[in-house]
Amino acid sequence: MFNLAYIHQNLLGNKQKGREYLAQLKEMYPGDDLIRIGELVLVDFGDAPDADSGPNAEKGSGLKTDSAVAGLVNYPNPFNPTTAISYRLPNSGRVELKVYDVLGREVITLVREYQEARVHTAYFNGENLASGVYFYRLTAQGISQVKKMLMVK
Repeated sequence: MFNLAYIHQNLLGNKQKGREYLAQLKEMYPGDDLIRIGELVLVDFGDAPDADSGPNAEKGSGLKTDSAVAGLVNYPNPFNPTTAISYRLPNSGRVELKVYDVLGREVITLVREYQEARVHTAYFNGENLASGVYFYRLTAQGISQVKKMLMVK
C-alpha cells in the first residue's frame, strides 16, 4: 500500500491517488510508524497546511509574509556532500532544524536554540550517509515547515 502511494504520488504524478492509498493505509494500521513515514515521504509540499503558498505569498519566493519562517531553502540541491539550509525569521524565538532520512528517522539536529529575527544559515554535511532523498524540518514559533533535498554522490 505504501509503495502504491509513493508510486502514484511521486512517479506518476497522481497526487490524489497517492493520498487515497495513504488514507487506506492509515485505516488499516492506525498509529503505525509507517504512517508517520508515509506522511513525511508522501507529503505534497504545495498543498500542506503549513506550505508556503496562497494569497499572502511573497512574489517570486512562494512564501507567506506572515508565516513564522520564510525563505526556507537549501542550496545547492542536489548536493554532494554538503548543503546550506537558509531561512528567515521575522520574529525572534526558539528554533529547531532537523534532518530526516527517507524512512523518517532523524539523522541530525542542526539547530535547537533561541534565535534572533534575521536570516540564518545552517550547514548539513552528509559525507557519511548514502545518496538519496532527505527531508529537513524547521520548527519555529509554533509553525513547522518540511522541505526535501537530494544528495547525489
